[in-house]
Amino acid sequence: MNNYINLFKTDFFSGVIALSKKTWLNITYAYSIYYLGVLVIGGIFIAIAFLGAFDTEIFSEMLNNPSPEDSLMIFQQISDLILTPEIITSFILVFIIMLIMASWNYYFAFITSDIEVKGQKFRFVDLLKISMKIEVFKLAGISIVLYLIVCLLFIIAISTAAFSGILAFFMFLFACVVSMRFILVLPAFIIGNYDFNSSFAFSFHHINWARALKLFGISILAMLVLIGISLLIGIVSVIFSLIPFIGPLIQIAINVLLGAIMMSITVSSLTGLYYRYANSSQETTIETSSKQE
Repeated sequence: MNNYINLFKTDFFSGVIALSKKTWLNITYAYSIYYLGVLVIGGIFIAIAFLGAFDTEIFSEMLNNPSPEDSLMIFQQISDLILTPEIITSFILVFIIMLIMASWNYYFAFITSDIEVKGQKFRFVDLLKISMKIEVFKLAGISIVLYLIVCLLFIIAISTAAFSGILAFFMFLFACVVSMRFILVLPAFIIGNYDFNSSFAFSFHHINWARALKLFGISILAMLVLIGISLLIGIVSVIFSLIPFIGPLIQIAINVLLGAIMMSITVSSLTGLYYRYANSSQETTIETSSKQE
């Protein structure tokens, strides 16, 4: 048993910090590809949709000779444009692309963390090749299922506000704790090679109600810390954005670095949780089926 797994079982937070330090650079490279890819591809699709459905000549004339009536007309035209098939189709395509790219980004991060835990060394290019698998699309499907489940839980919680505010508050807390029980689905699928059903079974088996409540409390504290750090960095980022020409580039670089570091810590934490429970004696009670390479 290597040092990481020992730390995950005995000094969890030290293990997470150690793993994050080793993986953040490669994860930053991948996150940069994801971030810029989303900006470029999303911008291209939206631009194509607007150019295909928007009368650019009329819009140009209105900008050259603005008037209150023209402003209202532009606003009305943009409002009508949002509901056109071109825009709706573009939004759907952008959503699918962003989902697949985000799934690849997380798949890469988990694979990178797992390889580090196992003591293997790979170059960034090699990690890219390893991460280009069909499992990325399967991960996107699992992510949609998790999103729908969590959304349904919170919709139910919010709907109880019609009966009682106190009831809605406790239902909201209950929905948060239940959501924590799904926290090991992704690492079980990616790191443990569990299939769809077994990934959910693994998470529910090991994250019982007591652990879910504990994780919820830790998540709240971590979220408050991250919000504070993000606000401070956001202020610095806005200040840099005021610099002519290079300001926006510096702001993008800061956003990428912050997002990558947060992803590295999140993935390291989930990887640590997976290895903390994966080799327990209870593991034999879960039926698993390995995915084909």
